[in-house]
Amino acid sequence: MHSPAGLSQELLTASDADKINYFTNFTVVHRLLKQAYEELLDAVNNPGGASLIFLFGPTGVGKTTLLSQVMKIIFEQNQGLMMQDLAYLPIAGVEARSPDSGSFDWKDYYKSVLIALREPFADY
Repeated sequence: MHSPAGLSQELLTASDADKINYFTNFTVVHRLLKQAYEELLDAVNNPGGASLIFLFGPTGVGKTTLLSQVMKIIFEQNQGLMMQDLAYLPIAGVEARSPDSGSFDWKDYYKSVLIALREPFADY
């Protein structure tokens, strides 16, 4: 029996739970997603004086996945600095939620920013 391209025989014979776990953590890399990933990573590593970088687009295009992957890489690249200085935070991400009611909740947004920046008094 031949396995579909990229799938190991081990995965094909694994339990349903193992298959679900595998595909839950699996990201199909679309060429435009890869390009966006490289551009975002470059913007973060070479901000050119910018203190904020915005990532936006339509629902379901992979913004959250993209940000998660970039943040993972940045944290891995800065692990040494983070161990030396426990207050050092190389990157923070905040999702600005679309207002269902028509008005943006600034208080909720600022609180999420403080939490992302690991501010200990964000709840006060």
